[in-house]
Formats: sequence, structure tokens, C-alpha cells
Amino acid sequence: MRAARLWLLLFTLVTLFAVAGCGMPGTSGDTGNDVPPPTPTFAPPPTATISVPMRDASFTTQDGVHLGGTVYGSGTTGVVLSPQINGLQSQWTGFARVLAAHGYLALTFDFRGRGASDGRFNTATEDTDLRAAVRYLRSQGAKRIILMGASLGGAVSLRVAATEPVVAVATLSAIAGYPSQPVTSDIIKAIKAPKLFINSEGDPAAADTQHMYDVASEPKAIHLYPGNAHGVMLFSDRNSPDLTERLLTFLATYAPA
Repeated sequence: MRAARLWLLLFTLVTLFAVAGCGMPGTSGDTGNDVPPPTPTFAPPPTATISVPMRDASFTTQDGVHLGGTVYGSGTTGVVLSPQINGLQSQWTGFARVLAAHGYLALTFDFRGRGASDGRFNTATEDTDLRAAVRYLRSQGAKRIILMGASLGGAVSLRVAATEPVVAVATLSAIAGYPSQPVTSDIIKAIKAPKLFINSEGDPAAADTQHMYDVASEPKAIHLYPGNAHGVMLFSDRNSPDLTERLLTFLATYAPA
């Protein structure tokens, strides 16, 4: 009986992580910079139940690595959603459905070495992965591209936005200090598209967020929530409704569907 109870507890914990769509901390490639909040909420946001058209995505990077993802909705304004270092594309499922319900063509995907994607995980190649995702979404009919990412995915989104013709970029807890691909002040200054920087006040990357905003050119906006939620975990606490509305308003202002 005792063994059965322990097994049930383990199964419940694993199921909660799967439902949340968040990767467990400490997995391969975790540098320690991507710090989850100490008391995460595992319940998925209610928006995850929105019914929208969706289909599997498959595309190849310039260096020949197969990546997998999911396309939500339809339209000519596309949003590429990049996950954080210790997570998978499912981190963005709820918000991708929201975007599709508002007329956007949304793409979630796994960086190489994660989830549905082949290859070996490497923070130095994630720009290449995101550029492949952008090309794929354009091939699916997107005329305008928006980049959105959490933590490491936010850093990658900013680096790519500095050279890709995107119409807007938004980040949740973007981290500037990855040695393999740092986000320098020059990179931020090179981004001409409108920028939205989101974080929580107690997040270790909050100083990065403030500095990115300070050096960025207009148009730009910043918002820091109370607490210490990191990246997509901002969707799992009391700030979720405001965050969803804030992101949608930003997109409607600079990149309407």
C-alpha cells in the first residue's frame, strides 16, 4: 500500500508538469540563468480551452536540422512564439489559441534537441532555429511577422529582430547574459520595430529588462509586475488577465491582424 501511494504521488506530480506545459528545471542545457519562481502554479490558463484550427508544423533549418511545431489559426499576420530554455512549445499553447481567436496566425515550436525537434540542444544555434521558424510561417501565408519569446526565447527573439524585417517584438523576462549569444546594447538599438518588455519586479532578469528598455529606441514599452514570476509563469498567476490584455493591445496597436 505504501509503495502504491508513492507511485500515485509521483504520477500526479508528473501529470501536473505535463498539464502546465512547462519543462522541468535542471534539464539538459539549463545554464542556471533561467530561474523558475519558487512557488509555481501548475494549472493551465483558462485560455488553453479555446477551440481554434491547428495543425502540426515541420520545417528544416539552414544547417539541416528538422524542427517540429504547431500552427494555430489563419491569417496574414504571423506570431512566432519561442519557449524558454527549460521548456517546450506547449508553454505557449494557451496564448497561441488566444492569438488565433483574434485573427493571428501563430506558430509554436521546439528548439533543436527539445520535444518534437531533432538535433542537439545548443543555445548558440537558436537564432538559426528561430529564423527557420520565421521562414516557415512566411511560407504558410504570413506577410507580416511578430516575434514573441520567454526568457532565453525572448533573448533569441530580440537578436533575430535586430536583422529580420519584423513588425513587432515582445519578450517575457528576456535574459541578456547568455555567453553563447549575448543580447548587447547595440543589438537592442538595432531593432527598429516596436518593442514590449515584460517581467516581474523580483525576477533575477528584471535588471536586464530595464536596461533593454532604457537603450531601446521608440516605439517601446515596459511593464514590471509584482512578485517574481519568470517568463511564461507570468501567465500562471494573478497577473495573467492583465498580461494577456497588455500583449493583445500591443499587437493591435502596432500589428493588427
